[in-house]
Amino acid sequence: MVDIAFGPEPGQRPDTATRVGQYLVLDRRRRLYTGIILALFVAMLAAGFHAADARNAGGFWEGLHQLGDFPAEVLSEAWANRANLPGYLWQFLPSLIETVNIAAVSTLVGALLAMGLALLSSRGLAPWPLLTPVFRRIMDATRALPEVVIALMLIFILGGGPIPAMVAIALHTMGALGKLFSEAAENADLKPVEGLASVGAGWGQRMWLGVVPQVAPDWLSYSLQRFEINIRASAILGFVGSGGIGYDLKVAMQWGAGKYDQVVAIFLLLFATIVLVDQVSSHYRNRLVKGAQGGPTGDTTPGANGIGVRQLFNGKRRLALGIPVFVGLYLAYIVVAFDVAGVAQRARIDNAGILLSDFWSHKTHVTRDNRSGEVTIAIEGETKGTYGPGQSPGWVTREGEATTIDLGSGHVVTYSPGETRYEVPGYGTILMRSEGSRISLTAPEPLPDWISAADNRVGITTDQGRVSMTRNRTETFRYQPGWELFFFTLESPFYGKGPMELLSLATTGDRLDPARANVALMASEFWNNKMWHHRDVVGAIGETILMAFLGTFGGALVALPLAFLAASNLSPGRAVRFGMRRIFDFVRGVDALIWTIVLARAFGPGPLTGALAILITDAGSFGKQFSEALENIDTRQVEGIRSTGANALQRARFGVLPQLTPILLSQVLYSFESNTRSATVIGAIVGGGIGLLLTQAIITQKDWEEVAYYMVLIVLMVMAMDSLSGWLRRKLIKGGGA
Repeated sequence: MVDIAFGPEPGQRPDTATRVGQYLVLDRRRRLYTGIILALFVAMLAAGFHAADARNAGGFWEGLHQLGDFPAEVLSEAWANRANLPGYLWQFLPSLIETVNIAAVSTLVGALLAMGLALLSSRGLAPWPLLTPVFRRIMDATRALPEVVIALMLIFILGGGPIPAMVAIALHTMGALGKLFSEAAENADLKPVEGLASVGAGWGQRMWLGVVPQVAPDWLSYSLQRFEINIRASAILGFVGSGGIGYDLKVAMQWGAGKYDQVVAIFLLLFATIVLVDQVSSHYRNRLVKGAQGGPTGDTTPGANGIGVRQLFNGKRRLALGIPVFVGLYLAYIVVAFDVAGVAQRARIDNAGILLSDFWSHKTHVTRDNRSGEVTIAIEGETKGTYGPGQSPGWVTREGEATTIDLGSGHVVTYSPGETRYEVPGYGTILMRSEGSRISLTAPEPLPDWISAADNRVGITTDQGRVSMTRNRTETFRYQPGWELFFFTLESPFYGKGPMELLSLATTGDRLDPARANVALMASEFWNNKMWHHRDVVGAIGETILMAFLGTFGGALVALPLAFLAASNLSPGRAVRFGMRRIFDFVRGVDALIWTIVLARAFGPGPLTGALAILITDAGSFGKQFSEALENIDTRQVEGIRSTGANALQRARFGVLPQLTPILLSQVLYSFESNTRSATVIGAIVGGGIGLLLTQAIITQKDWEEVAYYMVLIVLMVMAMDSLSGWLRRKLIKGGGA
């Protein structure tokens, strides 16, 4: 018999051969798992692009040859009218300034709010630890909702202009920066805080003197980066009527041929601004980071660089006094430039009340056709929510030609031929009669402001509901809490049944459909709900996630090999490096919105177009990030592999990628969670995903409860992607650590 040794005896050290064998086994296993993961990943990308292509209005291969047609058409017209370009640049400069101001004030206000939220939600620093999860969820919700959603709702209340865009971007900035600020604050040294606490300093003093000086460089760096992003966001919001150069671009694009020279002028202004701000903020971010880490920029030793303690103190004091003064003056300028006082006067507060009440309630329409006498009852006024013959809610009764509507609290509306009577407790009886082409009104004088009367229409709005009468019809709206018909529609056999009745039907009740169990029938009735379209909504969410996935990981795959050409230590030549860097600047400098418009002309609307727009933009962003990461690798590993005779591909595979992988994964996964939100906005433009459903619901300004439903789903979706991304980063990068 031959003994097989599986390892050293207890207490003995394994010999070299055993260790090498164990290493080879582990290495083969790791390569196998890596190969399987890569194969699955490539298969997912291929399947995803195939699915997106199938759901797109135009196919990828069919539209590929048309990709350059629209840019060529625009550029040829702009070149023919190039003499007009300087005049257009000057014409659109004020709009560009407005866009930059929207981004600047949004960043400023959002950063100030984020500072407070960050300190209130930071572990070890929060004054009320039990409320920390509340403040964190606030930040999650505000950064999960796309700016365009908030802006569209604010336009409904405040009208067009820069204020809705400013508020929308500021709220999103608050959530995005709040998370980053909180992470920086949690890594601050607590010794200064404890020292201040020992002398009786309050919480605010401990934060201002003990924490803020430590994290200020990081906070300012994050804010500058957010400012770059907000310039793009403010341009996008111009497309929905929020002012700035984005609105001018929308008008020029909608006009089409004949205005393409204006499109090019606007694009040049926007592109130059984005690149300039990007370069300037990157320069100062690098100085801030290096200064925070010490060295020539951050050396604050007394006498360093010839600066004495008194001079250093005086400089910091002037800075501490100058910044609040500058911020105050700038905000005063914004109040005048954005006509804040005029917006406050024009604001429709009643629209805000309608919006908020519709978020959590539904309305039932009781409508009488004054010509035929027919009365219909419909939830949200939709045909799919109309009560059938003999059906009606308990608060509506019919006796002959009279219909009585009990609105609650003593408010009763009665329809009868030729007239409508409304009994209002504490006020009296309101009588409306149809007299030919006019509507007569009889009511106690003086008329309150909740009654509007004209010759052809009378409208009454009380806390219990609304009544309106014209020559053709009379309509009463009753508001009730809840999202009616959310589970089952009126024609469903399960409508109107309580939870216990449904449980009984699902478990022991007789089958309502002989072909399937009651549970399966319930699931089908819910899934195919004709009012809330749950199946379509889930499909739209899937499209949104698909666009984010394909755009993010596709962009990373495109950027990775190109980043080697842009890295100073790996590029084959200075000219190649310079050219590749400028390509990255151009690709990421052009907003995804512009790429969406260009791509939609070739491929048509749909999820493929949205995914490609994200892919192109991310390829530029990843290219810059990856090339900078390549420049910071340890070259000794590469040289060691070169000494064995390895070629360039082998040096990259075994010497570079192992060092780069954690950084790549971190950046790609962080972008994935961000692109999940961005895909909502892009989907609204290219006609795909949950963004399209949301935008349509907002534009109709009718079913705000559907808007609330979609908003909740978007927040949950983004938070789920955020949690998934964070979990993957911990598993793949930190080995499962916290």
